[in-house]
Amino acid sequence: MAALGLMGILCAPLAGSFSDRQGPFRMVVFGVILMLLAWAVFWGWNSMPGMVVGILLLDAGEQCVLIANQHTIYSLRPDARNRLNTLFMCVMFIGGACGSLTATWLWETIHSWPLISSTGAGLVIMGMWIAIRRKYSGPYSGT
Repeated sequence: MAALGLMGILCAPLAGSFSDRQGPFRMVVFGVILMLLAWAVFWGWNSMPGMVVGILLLDAGEQCVLIANQHTIYSLRPDARNRLNTLFMCVMFIGGACGSLTATWLWETIHSWPLISSTGAGLVIMGMWIAIRRKYSGPYSGT
């Protein structure tokens, strides 16, 4: 199963060059679409092959969004890349930990895989909503 992590490694350079050419917002949208597809697969395809396909889609989508957001934060203050990346990665890992905690809590209390999948998709949609707001008022403006 660890080999499934190769998807993110393979997506990173493609996401970076696409963000350079087309702007990071388009890559965020593409990554969100991949992650929503992943949650749909998790919700509807309840088997080991479904889990593998969902993991591949989720990893690829997350990597696309990660690279696009790094592209954005690096352009904010090129002289402070290390500090910005440290803050960015800390917030990202805190978010991932909160998502894992939420999924664990839902499983332990309700035992509903569709609810966990719906919650994951809801969090992705919330992230997309934030990106859309930023597109028209923040760092994505003009790209």
